[in-house]
Amino acid sequence: MIRIFTLGILAAIGVAILGLHIGLRAYNPLEVWHALTVDAESVSGLIINGSRVPRMIIAAFVGAALGLSGLLMQSVTRNPIAEPGLLGVNAGAACAVVLLITMVPDADFSTIATAAVIG
Repeated sequence: MIRIFTLGILAAIGVAILGLHIGLRAYNPLEVWHALTVDAESVSGLIINGSRVPRMIIAAFVGAALGLSGLLMQSVTRNPIAEPGLLGVNAGAACAVVLLITMVPDADFSTIATAAVIG
């Protein structure tokens, strides 16, 4: 069990590091290190520090939040295969979005997302 956990952590770190290197333009490890430590104002530094690092951090937090929400869903229902449809989470969000779009056809995306969260 410890080995699987350790391999998972190492794989996540490896994918995060790989995410700094791969994108529309691939950067070599020396360029990434230079952009992170020395030259944050160059073009590669702005791309890596302004786009790729925040994207990597947000992806880690979103993955952790999804994992935690699944754990909580399974703990509350005491069902190891619980999913959001079990408690009607999907149906509530969909119902709220359909009602909003029916009443306000030109609603923007943030309003629709807020209605889904409330639903």
